[in-house]
Amino acid sequence: MGQIDDLKTELDTDPLTIGYSGMTDEEVATAMNRTDTGRTLPVDELTSQVLYGLIDTTEFDALSAGNKADVDRVLSVAPAVTLSPGSRARAVLTSIFGGGSTTSANIGAAVVRTVSRAEEIGLGVVKVGHVQQARAL
Repeated sequence: MGQIDDLKTELDTDPLTIGYSGMTDEEVATAMNRTDTGRTLPVDELTSQVLYGLIDTTEFDALSAGNKADVDRVLSVAPAVTLSPGSRARAVLTSIFGGGSTTSANIGAAVVRTVSRAEEIGLGVVKVGHVQQARAL
């Protein structure tokens, strides 16, 4: 099934009741590309540099030497650190800093990204011509 077919399915079924049927082609494209609707996707990896920036300095300074070494190990394993739910790195960091810490909250906020409805369903950017093609099917 191609992207135009996927777009047609989205427009026909309107699973989030956005109201595509009452919109012009331009309005549909705009609605599908909006990123202020609360749609998110997980971010599975962060670079070590980004992850380092998320660590609260005060919390890190308060860690034992062993815990600091564990944090350093997580940061140095690879250029990118897998932080998806259930990943070892995330479990280690949560264990070290605690689930209610600023560091854990920073990581939690960084492992999701805001997306448009179009991106959420794998369409990338929807243009007016795409909507016209889908509606013509």
